Amino acid sequence: MKSIADMESEIFEGTANVEELLAHPDWKLRMLAVLEGVSPEQFKNDPNWVVRAEVAKQGFGLETLILDENPLVVVQVAKQGFGLKTLLNHEDWRVREEVAKQGFGLETLILDESPFVRWEVAKQNYGAEVLIEDKHPYVRKAALESLKLAERTLNMGGMDL
Repeated sequence: MKSIADMESEIFEGTANVEELLAHPDWKLRMLAVLEGVSPEQFKNDPNWVVRAEVAKQGFGLETLILDENPLVVVQVAKQGFGLKTLLNHEDWRVREEVAKQGFGLETLILDESPFVRWEVAKQNYGAEVLIEDKHPYVRKAALESLKLAERTLNMGGMDL
């Protein structure tokens, strides 16, 4: 097996063998390959979730990675705006929070069990009239700020600040 230094050099020179990289036990080397653009799509099934998350962050392998076992990988898929309708009901609140950040499904997410998701809905200036009564103070605060922004906008004759 080649040394890590030799393989790093090959990555930077653009002469790396993808099959050798895929089989290499050092995840940091595989991550370097993805970061340097060495066939990122090929690493969508990498055993290390950090590598898979980077693949998704770059917009590759989204069809596969939307089903990833690690929610932090799926968050990266959502950040790409991919599969938001499917991810709207994901079991992990971090994924649903990212869906809300994308401004998708706010009418559903306003009732989410997670206060972090509802907080993001309020920060999107959606549903402030409902969220002003939320049991979590930071959700109420975000809803109040949204209402204040709406009031200022109205007072300025509809001009956005």
